[in-house]
Amino acid sequence: MAAGALTGYSVIHAVFEAYLKQGRAQIGDVQAASTGNAIVEVKGKDGQTYYFGDLINSFLAASAGPASRPFFVWGYLAGVAINSGVPPAELPDINEMFRHSASTVGTPEFGIPRAPANLKPMLTPRQAVDRLWPAVRTGLARIDEPGTGGRGVDVEHWPIVCAIVAQQLIDQTRGVIDVKVGLRLVMESAISMSKIDPRSVPQRQAPAS
Repeated sequence: MAAGALTGYSVIHAVFEAYLKQGRAQIGDVQAASTGNAIVEVKGKDGQTYYFGDLINSFLAASAGPASRPFFVWGYLAGVAINSGVPPAELPDINEMFRHSASTVGTPEFGIPRAPANLKPMLTPRQAVDRLWPAVRTGLARIDEPGTGGRGVDVEHWPIVCAIVAQQLIDQTRGVIDVKVGLRLVMESAISMSKIDPRSVPQRQAPAS
């Protein structure tokens, strides 16, 4: 679940850093967002800010039109389930997961994956993002790793890097957690955390005391 949360958050982080700040997209209305070059800002009943739009969703699932991209999170995650023997028709409904996330914005249910009663994660997706993102961000931004040539991974590709890690975790835990359950937990976490305000998340690790 934490890996899914970090994957989803890396999406909205990439949208802000690689699109909004670079003038490649803007905050607009619903109609503009459907053209793939804008995102919609929504204030929830809880006072928090959330973001929606085809540009954000294109990082998460297959899309058509200007926002389409060849690699997306669902492709990697669903792939590990299919490779483990799950028929495509039995995969969790990705569209229903998007609808559920949108319908719970601003409520206590937002960002809480629908887990079986016997599974009680230690952290909520938002708690995982707040606690773990600074360290993950530091790792993704490193330029001193072998083979980097002094150049880090482009922020627009961070969601795929995170998705690959989440994919591996689903595969490694399938003997303990049913792969379809793991897939849903990770993807629901990713979808919800792709909607939060990235400016509300800590970006730097606290200095060691």
